[in-house]
Amino acid sequence: MANLNLLALGPATTARKATEKCLRELCEGIVNRLDRNPCPARLPETERSSVGEQIIAGSRPDVFSSQEPIELAETILSRADQLAELLLGELCLASKRATCRIGNP
Repeated sequence: MANLNLLALGPATTARKATEKCLRELCEGIVNRLDRNPCPARLPETERSSVGEQIIAGSRPDVFSSQEPIELAETILSRADQLAELLLGELCLASKRATCRIGNP
């Protein structure tokens, strides 16, 4: 997107719209795939739901048009990062519990 300043106004507008369309489609594709997977953890202020719903809640496909594409991508990346940290913590706890059950301290 930074390179759009180098283009003339007409092509820059077209390029920006194409980039935003591609980014929105990418966001939708990622979240739609994650919607199929149940999430064993829950982010604060969310209900237990799929991974996709944890990352971006709302009715599909309306939620994808509720934000500008760059904001949508930032939201998805930020929430996915938070969820990944939470899931890693859950995995560490489960691993520790399993190790304790086997008899290892």
